[in-house]
Amino acid sequence: EGYHGIFFLVFLGMMTGIGGGLIRDILADTMPFILYKHIYAMAAFAGALVCVLLIHIHLYLALAAGTAVVIVIRVLATHYCWDFVIELVRLSWKRKMPPVRQKEDKWKT
Repeated sequence: EGYHGIFFLVFLGMMTGIGGGLIRDILADTMPFILYKHIYAMAAFAGALVCVLLIHIHLYLALAAGTAVVIVIRVLATHYCWDFVIELVRLSWKRKMPPVRQKEDKWKT
């Protein structure tokens, strides 16, 4: 009953989510979200993985859970300004990242 390779199914789910958003942004004449917010792809990956893992239990439960995971990750990422690339850089360093220094404006009075 269908293909049971987890990698293939998660990959297709992720590409479907990313591709739909990419087409939406191109038709809306805006910069594609995937190009500057990397958490978008991770949310699609997590949702597809949850869906694939739960599909053997119940189809509609798997679809609802995968959708819920994507929505929760996207809402939290928007609220807390998460960006996956920055978090990876912070985790890869052994020490804390130094605070970002603001340039002082010479013309400020």
